Amino acid sequence: MKKEIAIILLVFLLISTISALQINMNENYSRQETLIANLPGEFITPVLKENIYFYKRHVRIPMEFEISKIEDSYYIYAVLPDTAENYSLAIQGVQYKDSGKVSTEDIVKNFTILDNLVDFNIKPGFVKTSTSFYINLQNLKQNKIEVEIKTSNKSSSSGGIFSALFGGGSPEETTKISLNAGETKKLVFQADNFKQTSLKTIELIYFNTSYLIPIYVIGNSSNIDSEEPEEITLTEENKIIPSTIPPVNQQDDVKTCSEFGGKICSSNEECIGESRDANNQKCCLGECKEKKDNSATLKIIGWILLIALVIFIYFFFIRKYLGMKKDVNVLDVGGRNNISF
Repeated sequence: MKKEIAIILLVFLLISTISALQINMNENYSRQETLIANLPGEFITPVLKENIYFYKRHVRIPMEFEISKIEDSYYIYAVLPDTAENYSLAIQGVQYKDSGKVSTEDIVKNFTILDNLVDFNIKPGFVKTSTSFYINLQNLKQNKIEVEIKTSNKSSSSGGIFSALFGGGSPEETTKISLNAGETKKLVFQADNFKQTSLKTIELIYFNTSYLIPIYVIGNSSNIDSEEPEEITLTEENKIIPSTIPPVNQQDDVKTCSEFGGKICSSNEECIGESRDANNQKCCLGECKEKKDNSATLKIIGWILLIALVIFIYFFFIRKYLGMKKDVNVLDVGGRNNISF
């Protein structure tokens, strides 16, 4: 009986140590895939961008990501790196309710980037808007792909009607777009004059790659008497627009070094480890160490070379001079002998 009680207490203890808050996301991703995570819960302090950390194994790494609160949940999206490895997403430094108690424990979710390259990625991974918006799709394959787009009304906080994403009358419709190898296209949507706030979704699918994008449309209460149907429309004249947005790895210079979680080394220091460009400055993600002074060593080497050169010149000219002098003496002696004859 005592043994059974001990086991029950142990199980209860283990359950009580598990955080009630969980980051809802996949456990496995492909290289360069767009991660979309959902974080529900009762937070006492808001979750800000500076509370989000990404780690490769146990080393913090920079990541392009965004966070926003939609209804009662936080949404995070990130364009993942091209390196297959074990990673983790951590929420740190926030207060939240866990099983009725206030907690500040880190909320951590481990995930793995597999060795295969994703078919296509997207940006952004969620949308919060009251007007038009766009989604970028980038084909990462060496062949043409055709992405299927599905729309649905996932939920609504105020009973909004989801008419259709593409101007039709059904609550769910599909369409397809083609992307050539390496091509990026911009999908432009119209979401004007909404009188009710609602949460909708757009699903993008190509073979094993799929994204479910939450679209939070903020209504305009001034249009409450309008009889116009509420709908999001994919603009026909702008259905497929080549994107001029630069690749992900070219946008790092718009971020500050603190956003990368690094620091700027001083002029007499050098960065040991990885570095990134941030606001036209080198941001060190490793450790700043004092540069070694090689000037004294260079001076010694210079003096040694100079002394060696002087010695060489000395022996070269002295030996040449002495050799010439001996030859002259021999000629003089020979000359006198000849004269004596």
